[in-house]
Parts: sequence; C-alpha cells; structure tokens
Amino acid sequence: MRYTLNVEIEKWIIRFMIVAAFLVFAAVSVVNHERFLTFGWDLGFYDQIAWNLSRLRLPYSTLVDAPAFGVRFSPILLVFAPFYRLFPDARILLTGQALLATLAVYPFYLLGKRVTRSTYVGIAAALSYLTFIGLERAVFFDFHPDTILPFFIAWSLYFAHGKRPYLSLLFSFFMLLCKEWVGLLVAAMGVMFLFQKLKRLGVMTLALGLVGFFSVIYLVLPGLGNGGTTIFSFGAFG
Repeated sequence: MRYTLNVEIEKWIIRFMIVAAFLVFAAVSVVNHERFLTFGWDLGFYDQIAWNLSRLRLPYSTLVDAPAFGVRFSPILLVFAPFYRLFPDARILLTGQALLATLAVYPFYLLGKRVTRSTYVGIAAALSYLTFIGLERAVFFDFHPDTILPFFIAWSLYFAHGKRPYLSLLFSFFMLLCKEWVGLLVAAMGVMFLFQKLKRLGVMTLALGLVGFFSVIYLVLPGLGNGGTTIFSFGAFG
C-alpha cells in the first residue's frame, strides 16, 4: 500500500525544510564566527587549505609547519577553491558546510520514500536527519569535512538501492576525499551492500574503501607529513 501526500504539498514541505534548515545552520555558524567563537583548530586550519588551493598552491599549514594534506587528507576542499578565489573569507567554508549538510536531506528523503513507498516516511526521515543533535552540533562547531560526509553517503546509498552502481561508487569516491579515515566507512558500506545481495557493488565498494584507506594512511600522509602520520600512535598516553 502506498501512503502519499499531494505532490505539490510534498514538494513544498521538502523545499521549506531545506531552506529553513540552511538559513538556521548558516546564520548560527556565521554569528559564532563573528563573535570570536571559532578557532584556529579547525576552522583556521581548513581556511588556510582552501585559500592555498584557490591560488593553485599545494596546501601548507603554518599551524603544524608541514603540508596540510600530510596532516588531514581533505582534497574535497577543492570544491570551495573557486569561491575562495572570489571571496577569500572563512565564512565561505561555514556557509558551504551548512549548505551541503542541509542538502543531504533530499537523498535521505528520496531513499526513505523509495524503500517504504511512503511519502510520510520519506519526510520523517528528512526531519529526523535535520533535527539530529549530532548534525547540529557538528555544523555549529567550526568547519570539518566530516560534516559534509552525509551528503555523499546519502547519494551513494540512494543510487545503490536504485541499482545504479557506478553513480553509487562515484559518491563513495567523493567520500574518500573528505578525510583520511573515511576509507573504513566506505569499506563498511561495501560489506553492507554484500549483505543486501548487491554483490558486485559490494565487492567494488569494499575494495575502493580498503585501497583508499591504506593508500592514504601509509603512502599519502607519511609522504607529505612531517615525520609521518600518528593516526595509530597513542604511545604518548601510556
């Protein structure tokens, strides 16, 4: 049985949710910045990366005195580089983060609607995502590439369920560009696809995640970093 709303009402509800959430997320983030409630770690660190990328330079961090991608592998910041070229301001990162975090609601809505054949469940999934306290805290606290991950995760899952494996893989690849640890998450999604009997996609996603993770951890970070990565090194804590 299908449970649906009037199509026009449905569209306006989703539009309103997206616009309202973006305005709140962006406004709070910018106000925090203007009230000196943002920090060198992490907003200043990523601001410096985005500025260097906008000037077609290899990102270098004066906070750690080393190539920035040897500390945090986040080439997804190339998305913000054109805007930084025009407006070199940290608020570009904050508003961009708010926008991408908000737009993730649309594929979550589509996925919920497709899986359950219920418009109400799709809208409920969207509302649950936007009102999740973890998302809100992440958006309101500086800038982190992790916060825009849901946008790529949601589209990857949506295309996987829609039997469009290559688009799903494309968004899984974009996930790898967000942070050095994300390959493990991509690999876990591959295992999930295997359990969902999406064998071909599962194998490809699992392989993509593992290759991406170990390449970044053992090749990219040590190669660019100042003495290698310490992601697995907690000896200093006893």
